[in-house]
Amino acid sequence: MFNRSESSLDIVWANFGAGKTHFLLHLIEMAKKEAGSHRFLPSYVEVPEQTRQFLDVYRRVLASWPLENVANAIQEFGSAESDLARAAQTYIHGGAAERSLIHDWIGGGRPSLKDLRNASGISTRIDDDIRAAEILSQIISAFAARSQRVMLCLDEFQRLAFGNPKQGQRIMQSIRSLLSANSNWLSVVLGVASRAESTALEILPSELKTLVGIRPGIALPALDEAEAVSFAVERMASFRPTGYSGDPAAPFGADGLAALVNALHAKTGGAASPRVLLQALAWVYDEMQFEGRILSVEEIRAFVNDLAEA
Repeated sequence: MFNRSESSLDIVWANFGAGKTHFLLHLIEMAKKEAGSHRFLPSYVEVPEQTRQFLDVYRRVLASWPLENVANAIQEFGSAESDLARAAQTYIHGGAAERSLIHDWIGGGRPSLKDLRNASGISTRIDDDIRAAEILSQIISAFAARSQRVMLCLDEFQRLAFGNPKQGQRIMQSIRSLLSANSNWLSVVLGVASRAESTALEILPSELKTLVGIRPGIALPALDEAEAVSFAVERMASFRPTGYSGDPAAPFGADGLAALVNALHAKTGGAASPRVLLQALAWVYDEMQFEGRILSVEEIRAFVNDLAEA
């Protein structure tokens, strides 16, 4: 991604609970390390339920960015006569009241137009899809002038297709417009919950499919038993107290954890997702707390086998 400047569109698909959101957030962290945080502006956004317009997505994207960074990029490279440049100038040099007005305006809010004009000379709000796409494109262009990549990770993207298809198509057209207007330094990653890659790709209109091109979608397969054990150990490690040096598989123990994973693997036909694994771990742990003791391997197997079908 960071070896060349061209913009890109990629799709990440996975079954429900397979770790898609975790992957997108991890992708952002890996990109930060590879590019350096000074050359990278990421945004993770979960597409809202029943999204009605691109403006809804825009508001979430802007809310995820540090406005001071945005204002500095705009002031350095933006058009001096644009509303966005006026907003950046006011935000950087204004007081608390002026900064609050600009924060509300650029975030797609409804600031007082009289106060906004007096503070910055801006006389219109960002209140429709065309204006939102225009402003976001200008922001992306300002960062591109610095050779700084903007990454938009849009999770649960299937909601656009399955909620209101007509509105979804219009929102996707706005995303296409962003990519068309910014041929460099923009990466859009779409996270789609789907049981099959073909279904994930079907939600994209033809104009977006052409941007994905011949690159395959990124699929997140089910965990095998070794991966599931490793995932569980690493997950539990993140909740250990500082300096912990005990059994990494506690409180289940290495044999108990292996038995739990093996039983769950058999129960799901080898299709246990991270979410299902975490649920099974939680249920077994709760049973241990209720019993007030560590369960045996046989008890763990029996308890997992009694759980509802995943």
